[in-house]
Amino acid sequence: MNKLKSDMLLMLSGNLVLAFSQWLLIAGLNYSGDIESVGRYSYALALAGLFLTIGQAGVRQYLMSSNIPSAHINQLFITRLITSLCTFLLLTAYANWLVEPVYFWIIVALGIAKLIENMSDLAHGFYLRKFDIFGITRSRIFRSVITPCAFLGAYYVLDSLLLACLALCLAWLVTYMVCDKSGIDAESKQIRKTDQVPSVIVTAYPMGVTAVLVLLSVNIPLFVLAEMRSDLDVGHYASVFYFVTAGSLVIQSALQVLSPTLISLIKDSLFSHIVRLSLKSYGLSALYGLVILAGAWLLGEWLVVFLYGDSYKGLGGLVTLAAYVNLMLAIQAVGGIILTAFGVFKYQMQVMVGSVIFGVATSVWLVPLYGVSGAFIAGAMTAAFNAVFFGIRVFHELHKK
Repeated sequence: MNKLKSDMLLMLSGNLVLAFSQWLLIAGLNYSGDIESVGRYSYALALAGLFLTIGQAGVRQYLMSSNIPSAHINQLFITRLITSLCTFLLLTAYANWLVEPVYFWIIVALGIAKLIENMSDLAHGFYLRKFDIFGITRSRIFRSVITPCAFLGAYYVLDSLLLACLALCLAWLVTYMVCDKSGIDAESKQIRKTDQVPSVIVTAYPMGVTAVLVLLSVNIPLFVLAEMRSDLDVGHYASVFYFVTAGSLVIQSALQVLSPTLISLIKDSLFSHIVRLSLKSYGLSALYGLVILAGAWLLGEWLVVFLYGDSYKGLGGLVTLAAYVNLMLAIQAVGGIILTAFGVFKYQMQVMVGSVIFGVATSVWLVPLYGVSGAFIAGAMTAAFNAVFFGIRVFHELHKK
């Protein structure tokens, strides 16, 4: 238990630094006075992230399951590389045919960045499987230091969002080469053998689909807002939604360490320990979310003006709405981690299909009525939908054991 706590604190430190780094990018764009660039960057990043999450093919979640064979482990790298390249090409085609030209090259640049991030993400899965939390933390801190320097340096010196995104690509490539490449098992780095790739994809795809649907359900309000409102509204939404992103990184500090611990307890059939750990995780996530909500209610207006400038006066209520989204996502995340450890994949996929439909319906209904506030309300309702249905299945699994 002491190691679990120390690993959580180590992961927390890395994620807090990463969260601060991501905020610097948004704050730097805001303080340039070009809030429309915040909207373009956030929209392009969300779209690139959605496609490249499809390219992740669920292999990291599969790596963290308790029943993966060694033959599959040895071909996870080539599987992730192939699927990421394919989805990058799909992203490029989609952006060329269906997205406004002003976004195209920014989407391509951030697609390259996300492709590199996919390989780092797999390396972090290997680190986590070996309980090497320091390897993940080192990578995140290194990336957090060089990314704002590269991105904001290019943006302010060259006055180009596209060149800033290309600088971000370079920073993430350096991070992979310096910190993450060594984390992948030597047997898994070979790229000549691909005989198990189809089997890996077929086995892992429910987890991959679930991850895509989770990301899609989170970003549906942003996409609907981009279609119905201006880049300025998208910029306001994305800047405040950053608090949700940062909050998710913090709670993941605990949950990512929880995953291999649950797998170990399941293998040892220590189900009473699993029940206690699950209940504590739900309690911790709920308490964390409520504390953030109280802070947002008290300090939201001051915080958003302090961080982003006077153009955000009167938008403090958005911070409170973002805190509701954060609370629901934290509870949802606990259920997802527990169900993944138990190998419950298809149910998660089915819930997320319903979540996407629910998210589209609520966003299309609320965004025209309430604008940016409506997007946050739709996001909170969708996350609550997921949390409830995940919680029902978690209760069923724990009761069954």
